[in-house]
Amino acid sequence: MRRSMPLLLLALSSMSLALGCSDPVLGPIGDYCRGENPGYSEGSFEAVAGLCPFSNEPCASDYESLPERAAEHAAPISEAELWDQLEQLRDGTVSLSDAVMGPDELRAELIEAANLQFLLEQLAYGELRVTEFEDVEAGPAIQRSFVIEDPFVGPFRGLALLPEGQGPFPTLIVAHGHEEFDQEWIDRYDGWELVDRGYALFVPTLRVNDATQVETDVTLGLLREGFTLMALRVYETLLAARYAAALPHVDPCRMGLVGHSGGSVASNITARISEGLAAFVSDLSSEYYQEAPGDLFIDETSPALHALHPQINDFSTLALPSLKVGYRYETETAPTLSEWPRIYEFLAEHLGGE
Repeated sequence: MRRSMPLLLLALSSMSLALGCSDPVLGPIGDYCRGENPGYSEGSFEAVAGLCPFSNEPCASDYESLPERAAEHAAPISEAELWDQLEQLRDGTVSLSDAVMGPDELRAELIEAANLQFLLEQLAYGELRVTEFEDVEAGPAIQRSFVIEDPFVGPFRGLALLPEGQGPFPTLIVAHGHEEFDQEWIDRYDGWELVDRGYALFVPTLRVNDATQVETDVTLGLLREGFTLMALRVYETLLAARYAAALPHVDPCRMGLVGHSGGSVASNITARISEGLAAFVSDLSSEYYQEAPGDLFIDETSPALHALHPQINDFSTLALPSLKVGYRYETETAPTLSEWPRIYEFLAEHLGGE
């Protein structure tokens, strides 16, 4: 079922990263249709229930330890510098980029702004460890829980739904919103209908996503060290896509991305970073500055990304087919109407499902 990276390639990849090759020549990022997928190896987890569903301490600890795990890629700033940047966001005095950029130029700008380069190197060349749990029949689907283990972001859980049959199936990677988890998105937002229409779903659970003090502490802690929580959201989504594309019943040439709420905010960047997506659905844009009363800063807050938000939110410059829909996949009309019929038509056109 799985294809593991040859040991020699793994050794050379690890050596390259250890020697600090900060800017290797990356192939098309996440394009497993045109390029060989390095696959994954057996993970070490025995249980998935309760593994970091929202923002409990183990989840926060995984992110808080990133500056130590990735010390050579850090760019620390002082507390005073951080709050000066945040005050500029509050005052609306951050200079916004008005440059007209093509997809490749904007991709490069986003990688630099989010400090994503070293994570993309790990995505392309590093070992991926996945624990797969026993498949369970669930209505029209085969349901599988999985845990992805990564040296930078630690372990995180996810849920896959696979249509009955051998495939290969068109596949959707789903990025859910705040205060949600994998099963909740599937049950709330037409996940079962998508499987019934022939799509495989892979829904990684986003951690530290309850918009409280824990998320604020992680967001600001990463910014102090020159990292962003948005970059980790993008990276985990791409890790899930790499895992999915390695499975024999997934068609790596027909992979799409669906976001919701905070997941859409991160996916608006993911869709510009990954070159392996054939379709993208989003229900929310952001200025990459989100503050709540009491100095609570949501994961999307990033001065560097804020400066690029006009370009990020201009879907006309995306290099892949995209569909922007109403929040929660509903129209803004009264009464509201479901956007799912339009989404189904869009996905069928670009991914080939029903």
